[in-house]
Amino acid sequence: MSDRYDHRRLLLHCYRSGHSATQARNELQAMGSTAPSLATCYRWCGRFARGETHFDKAPWSGRLRSTKIDIVLPSVQNNHSQSLTAIERATSALRSTIHDILRRCRLRAALPAVIPYTLTESERQVRFDVCRELFDRKRTVAWTSLIIAQNEKWISYRHKARSRCKGWETRQKGNDLVLLLRQLFLL
Repeated sequence: MSDRYDHRRLLLHCYRSGHSATQARNELQAMGSTAPSLATCYRWCGRFARGETHFDKAPWSGRLRSTKIDIVLPSVQNNHSQSLTAIERATSALRSTIHDILRRCRLRAALPAVIPYTLTESERQVRFDVCRELFDRKRTVAWTSLIIAQNEKWISYRHKARSRCKGWETRQKGNDLVLLLRQLFLL
């Protein structure tokens, strides 16, 4: 049997012997650090006074934690770009339940904000030539240090607002503003 079961059985014995909850607690302290608190002794003595002599806990009211996990996760995996509101409509689950499920599965909202600048035809050709030259070099040369990109910005920003969610991805450790360094990209 478990320690809790033994404690409850001893509490019932103390109650039937006419001891108060405090006296029962003092006797249970001899069992060491696993002894129940005084408040727990009062609760169980109250239950015994009402005629409840079973040692199991009362059934809990409320919904189960895993009722919607089987519905929410496939919905998110099928369409990463849907918002919490869309998931709420599709699964008929509460927003707080969906948020808890996503948080427990270590998913977070991702809003990539990629802002490339428009290139002229000559700038594209220069970029293409530089990329071809760098790819043709031997791999022993650290050619990535030769890349100079001016007037370009690649940012992935973790936005806190729910309405602008562009997808769900696995949460990674790091700052809220993650700068992604990328190689030159041919538009």
